[in-house]
Amino acid sequence: MSDQALGPIAFGEFVELRGRKWLSQGAEQLANELNVVRLSCIEDDAQGEEATVIWDSEIAAHTATDALWGAIGSEGADTAATFSAWLKTVDWNSTSVADKALFQAPFRAGIRLDPYQLAPLQKALDLPRVNMLIADDVGLGKTIEAGLVLREMLLRGRVNFVVIACPPSMIMQWHEELGHKFGIAATVLDRSYLA
Repeated sequence: MSDQALGPIAFGEFVELRGRKWLSQGAEQLANELNVVRLSCIEDDAQGEEATVIWDSEIAAHTATDALWGAIGSEGADTAATFSAWLKTVDWNSTSVADKALFQAPFRAGIRLDPYQLAPLQKALDLPRVNMLIADDVGLGKTIEAGLVLREMLLRGRVNFVVIACPPSMIMQWHEELGHKFGIAATVLDRSYLA
């Protein structure tokens, strides 16, 4: 087998066929001038799956190399300060997402925070599946505690959507506080909305 360029497919080139993206692992040409290509799947659901195909007999097979890859570095490298700032941003984001002890939501909320309001947030981060009942006395900030948990879960990508069920008299308070204090745009699903 030859790992050199063979017709339109080169070693390490991305291709698309059979509805998936693949990476070329080499190619050879048979005696009757058919191109045989070894491929490795790069899709999430079949990553690493290998296939050997006759390129000329595949339907709608084409190279999928992105033009942006060729442009990388063509205008020179970033300055050391720019690269350092980017690296610190990546490091902070990955650390705060992976480390359960580092909170993000309190720093991205427009609230006055009391230390006891962090207890439900810490408990939520320790749970593999967040399922909590917050039942403090009146005026102690149940909405803030729930908003902190909700915002943290959204920032960490642990939830995609949330349904909040509350009494009709509290709907507008929840809607306004989620928007003003936590920057969460909520849709009120009431009779007028459904109509």
